[in-house]
Amino acid sequence: DGFDLVIGWYAVEPSMGQYQWALIDQWMNLAISLGKKINLIVMAGASTPAWLFSAAPAGAGVTPLNFTITPHDGSTGQCQPVTMAAPWDPTFLSQWDAMLANLSAHLKSTGAYGAVRLLRLTGINRTTEELRLPAQTAQSTNLACVTNAITTWQQAGYRPSLLLQAWDSLTNSFQKSFPDKSFSVSIIPGNPFPAIAEDGSIITGTLPDENLPLLQLASQKFTGRLVVQ
Repeated sequence: DGFDLVIGWYAVEPSMGQYQWALIDQWMNLAISLGKKINLIVMAGASTPAWLFSAAPAGAGVTPLNFTITPHDGSTGQCQPVTMAAPWDPTFLSQWDAMLANLSAHLKSTGAYGAVRLLRLTGINRTTEELRLPAQTAQSTNLACVTNAITTWQQAGYRPSLLLQAWDSLTNSFQKSFPDKSFSVSIIPGNPFPAIAEDGSIITGTLPDENLPLLQLASQKFTGRLVVQ
């Protein structure tokens, strides 16, 4: 029936303000030629371009957060590095907003905009397009190569309210650049975010439903045009 067209931010904007559309155009044209619907997905997280962390004038000067994570909570026995921005960083949010605006303008200029039926709500990502952040430790995964994501987030000032604030800004950007589209969001039901309370302490015991505030905000903003998977 359609395609999930997934591409990393770094592939769309390899240099700050310099966009590369050839690959996305190739995929869009293929989908359109086959009469397929498109769910367009641009990932942040590990797919954040390196220039975001470089100094001006070539970069945006955002403070990088470095993690080593493992897929599927350690069942693969493998580790991989992830460098990303804090989702609430104002420069990250402004650069993400600019990318979405340019993406929308480009799709309209090529006539492909109408083929996009869904956009995945992204910007808060780890290594996939799913709504999540690094939240593992060596102890939780039984892998010594995994870094302590909780400590890294505490040092960065993580708060659930800041995550919600970032989500509000990100969804506003999607709404602004794609006002007539429907949106999808892919959630991880269990422990998608670091177990840190509003006072900065580590949450012990049963964690609250960390997805719920984000989904409530999105469902109110995109009434009748939000898909949750």
